[in-house]
Amino acid sequence: MRKFSDKANARLVFRQGAKNASYLFHLYDLFKEYVLTPPKLTKVTDKKTGELRYNLNFASLALPCFNELYELFYNLENKKIIPKNIGDLLTPVSLAY
Repeated sequence: MRKFSDKANARLVFRQGAKNASYLFHLYDLFKEYVLTPPKLTKVTDKKTGELRYNLNFASLALPCFNELYELFYNLENKKIIPKNIGDLLTPVSLAY
């Protein structure tokens, strides 16, 4: 997730290696009503190995409906956290994803 400022709405960002393209396109199908552009292919050089890799990614619009999720999983310094009530939030489907 990303927020460009404290006053901005949150957006979802999805990125997978090209070998996981079918999974990323599945996610895109689930979220496409919140997205303006289809997944894009990008070239990335692995910092450790120097190998060239390909990623697919897309991002949602920045919308108020994503703010609650952002606030659950990011602290005031915009660092990722695991909510203390994570057990209450997870379902069998969310664990599968």
